This record gives sequence, structure tokens and C-alpha cells, in this order.
Amino acid sequence: MWSVGALLELESRTKLETFLRAHSSKLDLPAIPAGSQETMFEFLVNQKGDWEHWKTWVQEYLYPPDSEPDYTSILVPNVDNVRTNFLVDVIAKQNKRTVESYVEKRVGSTYGPPSGRKMTIFVDDINMPIINEWGDQVKMLPTPAKFHYIFNLRDLSRIWQGMLTVKTEECSKLETLLALFKHECTRVIADRFVSEDDKFWFENAITRVIGDNIGRQMADKLHKEPYFVDFLRDLPEPTGDEPEDFVFVVPKIYEMVCCNPCQF
Repeated sequence: MWSVGALLELESRTKLETFLRAHSSKLDLPAIPAGSQETMFEFLVNQKGDWEHWKTWVQEYLYPPDSEPDYTSILVPNVDNVRTNFLVDVIAKQNKRTVESYVEKRVGSTYGPPSGRKMTIFVDDINMPIINEWGDQVKMLPTPAKFHYIFNLRDLSRIWQGMLTVKTEECSKLETLLALFKHECTRVIADRFVSEDDKFWFENAITRVIGDNIGRQMADKLHKEPYFVDFLRDLPEPTGDEPEDFVFVVPKIYEMVCCNPCQF
């Protein structure tokens, strides 16, 4: 199931499951409720040898009531990341045992190949060179002239982190929210581009995405060059009631500033 299925996309996993369930060997596969969209890949074999749903391994995420956690430290458990972490841990342990079987202890925590021999460990670079149907591997790949064109899930996280910085009072309209989305995508992604062709592609791509998911009308109203900053507010005026050692702090309000006349 995982030896072959781990390499497959969702559609191909469905084909694999259909093949296995129709196979004459009558494999003991997990029972899927009728009408459910789940597959056998949502199950694992527990310590007792029975099929168990991955969701039973997902622990509830409790947001701390008395503090604000660092954004990068937040990981909300779900079936996908719990399953992935489990499989990565298993693979890491297997690889460790494999490597250890070929080395011997030298001094302290130093290990090496048997005396008189050399050892080479090859770590394959797992990538996806083929453009898939949903276009998450856009042709913005590293080249000698664009060696910094490296994008991953951390960039998506930075986009959402930036969007969560704004307060409700400064983002009460859909137009402002879409401008914020474009601003964060531009700062995280498009600011790395070094050619006008890439920037033109980005403008078309973000307009198309908003048009497909929000509506053509909102895409046409998308601000061409929005900026959000947190240094526009002045120091608050003293009221006279402050204690002598009171330190005034300039409020950092993340809000929109337009280089061109705003339409909203």
C-alpha cells in the first residue's frame, strides 16, 4: 500500500485501491463506509494488528489562553501532518539502522567504515521536475541567473503570517483583504523576480486566481500596487495623567498605504 502508493497522486491512489480490492487474493483492507470519500490511505495498522483511522492519532490543538505563541511555532495537528510525521520517523529510523550496519565505532561518537575501506552515502534530492495539472510548480525554477528562485511551503506560511498581522479595523472590506493578499504575495514571492516577464506572469496569475475563486468583478477592482506598513501612526499625545516614568510607544498598526489613488 505505502511502498507503491506513497509515490502516487490522489487520483492514482484511488486506482491502486480499486485494483487491490478487486484482486483475487482478497486482501484484508480497511472497511470504508458507503458514500464516504475516504480511502485505505486514511488507515494504519495498530499495535494489535487491526486497521485504525489516522484521525484517532490526531491530538486536539489548544491555543494558550494566557499568551500569544510565536506564529512559526504553531502546528495544528491534522491527519496529513500526523501521518507524514509518522512515516518520516519510520523511514529515518530504518535509514539509521541501515547506515549503522555498515559502520563501526571509532572514538566516542565518531563512526566510520571498517578499517581499510571507504564509504559513500548518497542522499537523493527528492523533487518534482514535471509541471502538474494544478500549477504549483510554475516555471519559476532556479537557474544560474535566478539561483534565488527557491519557493516552498515556508513561503505560503509567511504569506498567512503577514495577513494575520492586520487588525479587523484596518481590513473591514473585501477589497482591502484582497489588496492585503496581493501585497503579502508580492513581498514574499514577486519581490525576488529579476525579469519583467516573471513580474508580468505574477500579475496575471494573481488576477486569474482571484477571478476564479472570488469573481471576475473583484479581480478587476484589485489594486495595482498596494502596500501595507506599520509605521504611519504618530506618538500619542500625553494626557497629563501618566506617571513620571511612563514611556510613550508609537503604535504599530499594520494598515494600507497607496502609492496611487485608492478606489476604496
